[in-house]
Amino acid sequence: MKTKQSRQILCFFLAAVFCLALTGCAGTDNSQPFDEKFPWSDGEHKCVETATYSFSRYLTGMTVDENFVLSGEDKTKGYKLNSFGELAYTVMEGFSVEPHGDGYKEVSKNDLTLIKMSLTVEYKIKEELNHIANTAVVNQCAGKKDTMESFAVVNSYSLAPVFTYKNAVIEAGNNKSYTLTADYTGEITGTIGAKLVDSLGSTLNTEIKGGSYYDSESIYFIIRAMRSVNTNGSRAFNIVSPLDDLYAKAKRTSPKGAQQSTATGLSSIVVGEDLYKLFDGNSDTFALDCYKTELKLTEEKSGPPIDLYYSAIPTVSSYISNSRYAAEKVLVEMSYKHGVFLQEFTLVEYENTY
Repeated sequence: MKTKQSRQILCFFLAAVFCLALTGCAGTDNSQPFDEKFPWSDGEHKCVETATYSFSRYLTGMTVDENFVLSGEDKTKGYKLNSFGELAYTVMEGFSVEPHGDGYKEVSKNDLTLIKMSLTVEYKIKEELNHIANTAVVNQCAGKKDTMESFAVVNSYSLAPVFTYKNAVIEAGNNKSYTLTADYTGEITGTIGAKLVDSLGSTLNTEIKGGSYYDSESIYFIIRAMRSVNTNGSRAFNIVSPLDDLYAKAKRTSPKGAQQSTATGLSSIVVGEDLYKLFDGNSDTFALDCYKTELKLTEEKSGPPIDLYYSAIPTVSSYISNSRYAAEKVLVEMSYKHGVFLQEFTLVEYENTY
């Protein structure tokens, strides 16, 4: 499904740190947070769900010199920097991972769910960006490619984090490539803790403390499963980001190898009162009702929220593909603005099997 009037949609994957803004939590729902049945599951069979999104990264509102203010190809978005961008998610009920060689392999495991992610972004060459040719952004990004592979293992019933892994190869910007592992229970690696290895081979470690929280790698599925998404309300919950704690804080304040506490930030979702309509790119357009949901962190100067659009009808798969089963509250679009960048994702393909 390609949108004619794309609503803004998220991505924090290209940012080293997940930065969001603070909102109040008036009317927070304190009941059981999740639906009786998770949206990607029929409650009886193991599900494999895949969703593919197109990705666009824009440079917005940047002053190039005293006489020229960047307005962009689209005055509301700016100049599109990438020629190709794609994000893919796969959710696999009844699966986990185990160490295999230098990496990990999928294994069948009752009571656990595996969420896999892959992201590829290829930036335009300088000749395609000559209208902003001498900006620092173009000099750092033009002709380069960023890739990211990650997975998160969560408890199938509570969605509590078990293990996460991410490998990022970043050519654009400051070339902050890294590999991150975080074991919350010791079940995968035998040791509870998080480790980051950067592009220079330096290693940072941190302990992981106990508590009631979710891992940032699975946060969009946590929100999707919440009852609050399909009601006019909000919910506060805790998330952790070992990448934030290790990569950002350790780099700023501590020598390499120093132990850092895992950061836990209170976040909230606020569900929009109205339904939002999306359109495909064909002449025979259709309307797809969505719940707009904002995700924000209680952190000073943390930036604007992430906007999420979840399908408000349980038959989104019949619109997008020939999927055998319908699915509920599929993440259709997402966006967020970080500094001078606007990053958007739009669902283009979806399917699930049981």
